[in-house]
Amino acid sequence: MRVLICSVFLVLTGAASGQPTTATKTDSGWVPLFNGTDFSGLYDYVSNSGTVDVKTQTNFTVEPGGIIHVKGNPGGYLGTIRQYSHYRVRVDYQWPVGTAGDANSGLLIHLDSAAIFSGFKSAGRPRSIEVNCRRDTDFPWSLWSANGLGPFITTKVTAVPGSGKAGQYNPAGVEWTDNPYGTSNSRVITGDFQRNPELPLGQWNHGEAHLYGDSGVFTLNGQVRTWGRNFSLGSSGSSPASRVACTRGNIGLQSEGYPISFRNYEIMELDSITYAPINARKGCTTQSSGNYDPRAVVDNGTCSGTALMRREGGRLRFLSNDRFGTWLAFPEGSSRVQLFDLSGHSLGTYRGESGGLRLPASAPRGVLAARFLP
Repeated sequence: MRVLICSVFLVLTGAASGQPTTATKTDSGWVPLFNGTDFSGLYDYVSNSGTVDVKTQTNFTVEPGGIIHVKGNPGGYLGTIRQYSHYRVRVDYQWPVGTAGDANSGLLIHLDSAAIFSGFKSAGRPRSIEVNCRRDTDFPWSLWSANGLGPFITTKVTAVPGSGKAGQYNPAGVEWTDNPYGTSNSRVITGDFQRNPELPLGQWNHGEAHLYGDSGVFTLNGQVRTWGRNFSLGSSGSSPASRVACTRGNIGLQSEGYPISFRNYEIMELDSITYAPINARKGCTTQSSGNYDPRAVVDNGTCSGTALMRREGGRLRFLSNDRFGTWLAFPEGSSRVQLFDLSGHSLGTYRGESGGLRLPASAPRGVLAARFLP
């Protein structure tokens, strides 16, 4: 049984609480994956050669203005040395004028860099999920698993596709799990049935991928193109039977036969429980408090003279580190609540009666998330 997590990311920002803020881009928790001058922290992989180069990139060059130019050949990708699990990654991409209609590239997520040497690679890359940049009505910012390797992706589609067909993402459709071990294209989840939001050649598109362990939401130019959950791999690496969760990996920019440019390549790491940005500026976000920090993005529970939590329209709003002083109603099927601090550490579990709970004055402070339990 899945527990219900009360995500409080939106109410932890100064803007969301209606308070003025002077937070900068750095304060928000966004960190560059590319520093604009060299490829520190990244490595270059050349398809099927087993070649990994952390010093000189044979297929990627730095252009003025902090732009990564991809030659397209040889195929491969520019990957992060670090792995990530819960995060938001964003990047702008531009196809040059005159690019062919079937040009291809992508953002690789949950990439298994160790598979470069273990043999679990297909179509020129290790097992991973490709967020596709392919120039085609259905494909921009779609999902593509490595053929015969996975991961499996569960989503909703307009109709369950037949053999050799791609599933079209539709949030109002039917649930379907792709089969990366099936026939050609059965491992593809195409973009939403909405109008393709990709901009004309020569213009910059803005893509984002929001990953929460084994699930993710993928947007292009502000439109949700795909959504998936229960990412999983064959436990033996090459067998579809007995799956294990796919929750983390490296991130890469793909080279797939055509020139393309990328810029503004950034990541926001998220706390795995609260989903608050880990690298964001933390402080008091309540303007009425004497220690209000107008640059703070995440409230760290240091405000004075305010309630920790209050109900607003049936929701829980966390404000500071003071006492609760309010009635906490449980969702249907729940009878306990577990509290967590900003670091994701449990602060204790409390059981209520008759569907609710008034926490005692001795309740811990600095609470930033609540998880309801049966």
